[in-house]
Amino acid sequence: MALKEYTILIDEISPFVDLDIPPLYASFYHDLRTIELEDCSLVPFSLRLCHAEYLKYSSNPWDCIPRINKLESNVRKTIEFLKNKNEMESSIDDWNKRLVTVELMKARTLYFLKQTRLSFETYNYLLSNIKEDNLKKEILQMLTRLAIVVGDEKTMEKYIKELNPQSGATQYYLHKCLRAIFNGNYSYAQEQLQNISRTNDTDPTVINNLAVSLLYNGNPSESIEIIKKYKEIPTEVMFANIHTLFELISTNSEEEKQFLFSKWVDKLPDGYNIQEMKLLQPK
Repeated sequence: MALKEYTILIDEISPFVDLDIPPLYASFYHDLRTIELEDCSLVPFSLRLCHAEYLKYSSNPWDCIPRINKLESNVRKTIEFLKNKNEMESSIDDWNKRLVTVELMKARTLYFLKQTRLSFETYNYLLSNIKEDNLKKEILQMLTRLAIVVGDEKTMEKYIKELNPQSGATQYYLHKCLRAIFNGNYSYAQEQLQNISRTNDTDPTVINNLAVSLLYNGNPSESIEIIKKYKEIPTEVMFANIHTLFELISTNSEEEKQFLFSKWVDKLPDGYNIQEMKLLQPK
């Protein structure tokens, strides 16, 4: 699924309509028939996740919702069963994490199906029930995007404040920039981003959005120069924008991309996937 080979995925998983048939349990096989494995499924949880979600890429994308709901229900039943059996907290915690994974998949799928309100409600439910700070931040970021999509400016501001309770000058201007974009005022957004870049020229979010704003405001050459002056290793999104900008406006795009490749390649860590730079494209 991560490779986006959806056709292959559908072909491989479609034969498995039900993952709880007898041949997919250990007790079905003589060599595996033990008390410990009596109720043990041979299906890994990762496959159950794919089995529930993959239908959204099929010709009947809504068919995935009943499967996701069933998986969510089964995970909840498992957690309840473990609690009633007074199993170890570590086992219960593992299943609670699986439940969060299923609920995130549900919210993501609802958004994919353009059910923005239901997706919004699911993310909000998750936000109020999880404790992990990094995951909370990711959900807040998604809720901010959803608020922009549905046109709810007050809710957008609420989540931005939750994301940055001690916002400094950078966050102040980023907030103003978001509001400007929200209202379609790209010139003002560019102005706010330029204010930030004068004192913070190492934040990839600032530089990338400034480059995009310059492009939309009819200054593609300045957009390229902003990125070329960036001293750190650009993010993958920035690399993609560089590639697109050069293809759009530069007559010697290959030479320019070769120059930037040479500038950054020595700074890359061991194991970095060079293809992510998107500067040297295969012929």
